[in-house]
Amino acid sequence: MRFEVSIRCDNDAFCDLDGKPDPGAEVAAILRRLANKIEANLSDYGELLDTSGNKVGRFEFIPEEE
Repeated sequence: MRFEVSIRCDNDAFCDLDGKPDPGAEVAAILRRLANKIEANLSDYGELLDTSGNKVGRFEFIPEEE
């Protein structure tokens, strides 16, 4: 099994107050919410949302074929 996560960092949620790219805090917040969801066994796959509720990515556990 493998785990894949993909996050697009191209909207305003990933910028500082001056509009310059600064994705660290937003990516960390998304990953924290994802970690809580996984730990609570709420889902094995799904969409990732930024703090504004915009879809910015996805995650999925993928079984490996032998």
